[in-house]
Amino acid sequence: MSTDQTADKAGRKGAKRDAAKKKGGGAPAGRDETDIFIAEVTEELQRDRAYKLFRRYGPFVAAAVVLIVIAAAVNEYMNASATQAAREAGAAIFEAVEGEDLDASIAALTAKADDLSPGAAIVARLNAAALAAQNGDEAQAAALFDRVAADAEPQSPYRDLGLLRAAMMRFDAAPASESIAAFEPLTAQGRPFRALALEMLGAAHVKAGDLAAARDAFRAAFEEPLAPQSLRVRAADLLVGAGGADPRLDEPEARLGDSPTADGGDQGGDG
Repeated sequence: MSTDQTADKAGRKGAKRDAAKKKGGGAPAGRDETDIFIAEVTEELQRDRAYKLFRRYGPFVAAAVVLIVIAAAVNEYMNASATQAAREAGAAIFEAVEGEDLDASIAALTAKADDLSPGAAIVARLNAAALAAQNGDEAQAAALFDRVAADAEPQSPYRDLGLLRAAMMRFDAAPASESIAAFEPLTAQGRPFRALALEMLGAAHVKAGDLAAARDAFRAAFEEPLAPQSLRVRAADLLVGAGGADPRLDEPEARLGDSPTADGGDQGGDG
């Protein structure tokens, strides 16, 4: 959304407000028309800035989750490597992942998953889904992540990973309300990907135009004790982009070096 479009949108709000004023017999007491207009433009600009900032960070979020998927495959292979069948399954997964033809790798992993043990099948489908996402096929990736979530045990971190990644794959195309409903349960205390789910929940609220709820989610992501530092930096930037105070200013001075703006640089928003 451009600045001109933002101003136009705020202008349309002003026109509706004027119509309501004529119908209702006057402006709200104690509010100056200019102040109201400026507040509306500011709100739109903050929403636009926060959403653009989130889009800039999108590749870093996706890359972090891909690393989780690969780590899961390695962990599964190492834990199961005591048997010949497990070694063969692990070798087949790694061979497919390392192929140069992404479509062929996805097909090989998907087909192989049907013949593997439940744990190895989940790993194969996780990697197939990650490759589908890398290949730009978000619908296929979402379907594969859905299958992972459906096949995993209820308390397994693979279930939350499947649900989270499926919702991330659908984020651009899905209504904001659908994304909020998908991410919100994953933000409960004790859920394995709580911090990342909070970050995505905040982005969904930005998409919905609810900056107050977005700020709450970004602040909670920043304050999550188990969140990696890179995510905390993103959450702080997104919180500022959504019109909130920079939470890093309340931390000891030694931590301010983690802020990309500590040296006076750009905060990363377009606005």
